[in-house]
Amino acid sequence: MQYTAKYFYLPVIVLSVLFIQCKIPKEAGNNVPEKPFKFGTPYTLKECTTDIKYFTGELAFKAGDVIADVGAGNGYLDGAISVVTDSITFYIEDINRTFLNQTEFDKVVKYYTQVCGKPMTNKFFIKIGTKKKTNLPEGTFDKIIITNSFHEFEFPDLMVEDIKRKLKPAGKLIICDAFSSLRKTRFVQGCNSKAYKVSEVVRIMETHGLYPDEMIYPENCYVNYLVFVQDEKSAGNRCRENNVLDNLVELLDKKSVAEDSIRTNSITDSLLLEMNKNIVSNNLYISSWIEGIGYYWLRRKEYKAAMNVFNINLKIFPDCGFVYSSLGDGFMALKQYKPAAINFKKAIELMPYDNYSKQKWKSASKLSD
Repeated sequence: MQYTAKYFYLPVIVLSVLFIQCKIPKEAGNNVPEKPFKFGTPYTLKECTTDIKYFTGELAFKAGDVIADVGAGNGYLDGAISVVTDSITFYIEDINRTFLNQTEFDKVVKYYTQVCGKPMTNKFFIKIGTKKKTNLPEGTFDKIIITNSFHEFEFPDLMVEDIKRKLKPAGKLIICDAFSSLRKTRFVQGCNSKAYKVSEVVRIMETHGLYPDEMIYPENCYVNYLVFVQDEKSAGNRCRENNVLDNLVELLDKKSVAEDSIRTNSITDSLLLEMNKNIVSNNLYISSWIEGIGYYWLRRKEYKAAMNVFNINLKIFPDCGFVYSSLGDGFMALKQYKPAAINFKKAIELMPYDNYSKQKWKSASKLSD
């Protein structure tokens, strides 16, 4: 199994990397050049300066850093980060030469140079690893990121041991991935890999001398950022406590709530009310969390619960393409192919580069004839 999982359909991930894809209005400075590379997400300038800029905020990517991206695919995320950062050295690592090669990465750089409107100042090095080691230089990195790939590692212990040796003494490991909740096992949509619980990842890391410093979102959230450091004494083990939004979303984990249309409508109204109170806050993680719960119910063939949950996202995030793709999956499971095709078509309009929705739209359209 490869660990280039960024190219499976994981609709939760663009919330920075958490891959939420929303419609971006056409406006000055936001034109999208034609996508020149085959794999990965071509972020717009607006997405780079809002969602992707998360890395320069909470995760503190800064000039002078040496950063490795393990399981990076063709490096499209590093290209996007480079639109809003300067003077960072990136090592882009993957095991799949089809995804990661100089020709493909040159296309990524060309695209994001167009998006940026000027030459990027970051430096890039490509490294081809194996299933058991990264082949990165020892003791070199201020930060190593693993985005939507850790769940694909066939030999996680060997990889973590290798990655730790690549960090500087004060270096940090950052994992962004889909996770199972405390109460329910989830599977990553698309590749169907079992999602780790946060506690399971922490246990693997601690075995190899890496300790939890911070968890960005609540532990039950479908997608999360986990930050690890090597000094156990300095590890903050900071976990964000649930807010009102989080408590409302967690109610959907209960079948009796999720399958009750009246209760889910009430939760939708409450979520909208709370989000309107906190308009400045980044609430995009809520949509990925809701979607993860919806797919949990869909996998268990609890179709009414799944569709109720998917419809919450539709009402709250009507301009996000993945919302329609997940509804399309729900209608496909119900063998209602015409509404499935309609929703996949809408997803394509909002996410023109989403091959998953394109393939599903063709299937649904054919079955609806």
